[in-house]
Amino acid sequence: MIVGNGAEERAGGIFGFWSCPIPARCEVRANTAAYGAVIACNAASPTVDDSTLADNQADWNGGALWLSSYYNYGVDATISRTTISSNQSGGSGGAIYAD
Repeated sequence: MIVGNGAEERAGGIFGFWSCPIPARCEVRANTAAYGAVIACNAASPTVDDSTLADNQADWNGGALWLSSYYNYGVDATISRTTISSNQSGGSGGAIYAD
């Protein structure tokens, strides 16, 4: 479980640059950040499997996930058997924001 964490910038839960390891069968709740309250990844391709991402809050974008291609390096997320619910953002992507 990853619960009740916060960050002033990216990722209240997990931040990755070039890689973004995410545990399978993980419950992630009540995290806060400016971008990507649960997971924020730059130029990485995260896999989220058999998890719950719920009740998280981002001040700007990506209530649950914030994915950035970082100057066109690309991002390719895989999400399977995962519940994403009741996440909020003050900007774009209440659940997922990708650029």
